[in-house]
Amino acid sequence: MLLIEKFKPGGECTWAGCIPSKALIQIAEEIYTAKKYGHVEINSGEILNEVRRLTEKAHQGEAVEALTGAGIEYMNGTAEFVDTHTIMVEGQEIKADHIVISTGSSAFVPNINGLKEIDYLTNENVFKMKTFPKILLLLEPEL
Repeated sequence: MLLIEKFKPGGECTWAGCIPSKALIQIAEEIYTAKKYGHVEINSGEILNEVRRLTEKAHQGEAVEALTGAGIEYMNGTAEFVDTHTIMVEGQEIKADHIVISTGSSAFVPNINGLKEIDYLTNENVFKMKTFPKILLLLEPEL
């Protein structure tokens, strides 16, 4: 079995979705509870460092070493189909009877005048910040 990933194993869920967002929610709940009993000083840099630490910890189960230990070969790169049973990855042709595609997701960026000229945040970069911004505006598309 071969796993191909253009970033690192775990994909969007591990690095920009499920894991870091749930870590942040867990920390927020702990802060909320602590505030019931007195003043709590919030250091957003420490919070984001903890989110990254928890993400790295969760990633250990899908790290290259863990994959290799489970008999899964790992390649870093982007796959392109040559035909129904052949893909090309970083110049290497790979043939297989079965190919599973798991593309993940990417952030929807609304078409708002001027948005592309500013440093906006999405799930792909918000957990990489050093600290939280003082003001944060959230946009949620209507589904």
